[in-house]
Amino acid sequence: MPGEAGVPEKHFRYLQGTRRIGHYRAVHDAVREECPGFRSTADGGFWVVSRMEPLRELFGNPTAFANSGLSLLDPDPVDPAIPMQLDPPVHTAWRKPLMSEFSPARARALEPVVRGHVTELIDGLLAKGSCDFVAEFAQRLPVAVFLTMLDLPQTELDRFLAWEEAVLRPEEAEQDLDEVREQVRAYFGRLVDSRVAEPGDDLVSRMLTWRIDGREAKREELTNLLFVLFIAGLDTISAHLSYAFWHLATNPADRERVVREPEIIPSAVEELLRYYDIILDGRRVTEDVELAGCPMRAGDLVLLLSGAANRDPREFDRAEEVLLDRSPNRHLTFGWGIHRCVGAHLARLELKVALEEWHRRIPDYRIPAGFPVRERAFVQLSVESLPLRWTTAG
Repeated sequence: MPGEAGVPEKHFRYLQGTRRIGHYRAVHDAVREECPGFRSTADGGFWVVSRMEPLRELFGNPTAFANSGLSLLDPDPVDPAIPMQLDPPVHTAWRKPLMSEFSPARARALEPVVRGHVTELIDGLLAKGSCDFVAEFAQRLPVAVFLTMLDLPQTELDRFLAWEEAVLRPEEAEQDLDEVREQVRAYFGRLVDSRVAEPGDDLVSRMLTWRIDGREAKREELTNLLFVLFIAGLDTISAHLSYAFWHLATNPADRERVVREPEIIPSAVEELLRYYDIILDGRRVTEDVELAGCPMRAGDLVLLLSGAANRDPREFDRAEEVLLDRSPNRHLTFGWGIHRCVGAHLARLELKVALEEWHRRIPDYRIPAGFPVRERAFVQLSVESLPLRWTTAG
């Protein structure tokens, strides 16, 4: 039990506000090297697991470690996120049709769309010689792709960005969080209604043909799922893009290699995903179990420091280094097992195309000297602002 002899216990707060970039990586790696697991007495108490082997064990046992506790900020949601906070067999019924929409083949079919949006964004930035990469590229790209998947006009992009900002950064928002959530769900509800009346060749229209345990999906279930795809899916891609470009801006040898050897970009994407994992997920323990030397009890919460596991020297040679051609690369950034991220193929595609097109057209860029790039922890890690400068032609 917590506090018993031999069970490490400390007051570990995993949300430590906005800090200089690299702060959370250093903290999580230090925790990993102290012990594989421990009990934190902060925020009501929770277990922390940070090494690769026990985390793979956890991912492989969804019966004992339920996704209902996916967010430690809201471990008992009134309206669980579909399919992320569901467990089998309900989770399985939703995941199967969703996987078909985010399959490798579907991602490949979207490549011209993604490349078109990347090109358009770069076109708007190139002559300026500078940008805030987070606000002007990383946040806009995944939303632009999502709008295309929904067959919605790009004129909606700023509205979606404002909603995303309000939901994921509620302390800075002018509107009440519940109000914003209702606005977004109402919008998606109207979208579902419009596709019922006039179906097309888009994601929502195809959702209307799904059968969940032999029945049609309900309107409120589809609005829930669309909200999850919007909030949980898009900001993660933005964050991964931001960390990747911060790394390349501050490691010119790696950047030059990406420019010189574009064929290395797919493996570079995997390595940047490994090293800069942003996820701060949780689980709810459903039965008494021991993991990483910790005697967990039914009802306990567990924080998964998968980023620390991705840099576990017991798993990876030169784990503390970014090696763009690392192979194999069995990282946990997209999870493991039945809850593995359904959007992984699309995320990889957006990262790959962004790296290809940006470095083809803007091969040499830098962060202004002295600018303190900062990161924030909330439902995940994210870069607040990333100013980039480059020399323009003429």
